[in-house]
Amino acid sequence: MRVEFVTTGTSDHYEAIKATVINRTDGPVDAVTLRFSDLLGRKTVSNPNFREGVTPYIWRYGDRTEWYVYQPTKADYAQISEAINDYLDVYREPKLEQTGQSENGLTMRGM
Repeated sequence: MRVEFVTTGTSDHYEAIKATVINRTDGPVDAVTLRFSDLLGRKTVSNPNFREGVTPYIWRYGDRTEWYVYQPTKADYAQISEAINDYLDVYREPKLEQTGQSENGLTMRGM
């Protein structure tokens, strides 16, 4: 899998994250672009220039790359991470239940 911040039309204005599922031999299998506006919505900030709030994004200004006006919280990062994990769940191998069953369905018992 590859995860990267991407622009959606404005140079140096990274308002989305793109997750790409990659097959080791065949290359990209599928990709999804998750916009911060869809995941986090509009955020209120204390800056009086943004009374209506801002939609989070990362920008590059000179030598600096940082979040613009709004700094995401741990909960925001968790929400982004959860959205990526939900997408990846489609491609993950099913986990065996921790009931003592082996892959062939037999129950293992202690001797």
